Amino acid sequence: TEVVEETLDLAVRKLADHTEAGALGAKQIGEDGLTQRSVRGFPSVAGIFGALTGLGKFFPAIDSYQMLRLDYDKEQTVPQPMGTFLLFRRQALEAVGDPHKPFDESFPIFFNEVDLLYRMNKAGWKCVYAPTVVVKHFGGASTKQTRESMIWESHNSLIRYFRKHHPSWLNGILALIIKLAALVRAKGVHVGFQS
Repeated sequence: TEVVEETLDLAVRKLADHTEAGALGAKQIGEDGLTQRSVRGFPSVAGIFGALTGLGKFFPAIDSYQMLRLDYDKEQTVPQPMGTFLLFRRQALEAVGDPHKPFDESFPIFFNEVDLLYRMNKAGWKCVYAPTVVVKHFGGASTKQTRESMIWESHNSLIRYFRKHHPSWLNGILALIIKLAALVRAKGVHVGFQS
């Protein structure tokens, strides 16, 4: 990432303006200057189905995860911006645990911010997306070095997320579908960080 001039000062001011918000996400711009889709909904069975099958593009009811219709030029409350840039309010972190160790270490790289933002949301804290706060994001610059393993780790972390927050949803069929999606995307079996 590359922080654009005055990004941090502006982010602090924006979060201060939104007293209901426990976190703030920024607009992410790629090397090509285009806005990246960097906001997601919290994972649900319907939303993941829409994302994995591509049907969310056509049916808004199952686009709750990828949020393909989000207006990235509008300041708004959102479920979970990607962790590339997040500013947290200390009081919100304290509401869900130790502010010095806010992330659940069972999520080593993916879904750690999703888990934290979900816990904050359940504690009553909103998250605001501010398009005037801008960061440059060189997407995948780190993870593409071990792309296949990172695909598996992402899918494994999604299963961890469901196991932690919605164990009744995580039946054998859903876990199998998530694993099959990893198999297809990674073009084979890879371990990721944890098996």
